[in-house]
Amino acid sequence: MQIKNQADFDQFAKTAGVAVLKVSATFCGPCKQFKPIFDQVAAELAREDGSVRFGEVEVDTLPEPITEMAGVRNVPALIIYADGQETERRTGIVAAPQLGQLVRDAIFDAIG
Repeated sequence: MQIKNQADFDQFAKTAGVAVLKVSATFCGPCKQFKPIFDQVAAELAREDGSVRFGEVEVDTLPEPITEMAGVRNVPALIIYADGQETERRTGIVAAPQLGQLVRDAIFDAIG
């Protein structure tokens, strides 16, 4: 899901389940390197019922300051939310196995 405004962000991050948000910029080289990794893990772990969802924010194309509200100062950034609460934050490129484990841990913690 591409996050384009505050309403998208609220619906994505603040609802039940696990939400994995990638914050990047079109001008950022490491962001471009991280995209296929993020997309691969999203394809493997996203659930059609929305209980595990992946979204992206491009900071240089947003009309609203979502990145300020989320406290993002550097890109690429990865933020994981569980049931509307931030549970994990990473800056920089995260390898696919590590990203997958972070998401699986968040799913496990959310379940119980």
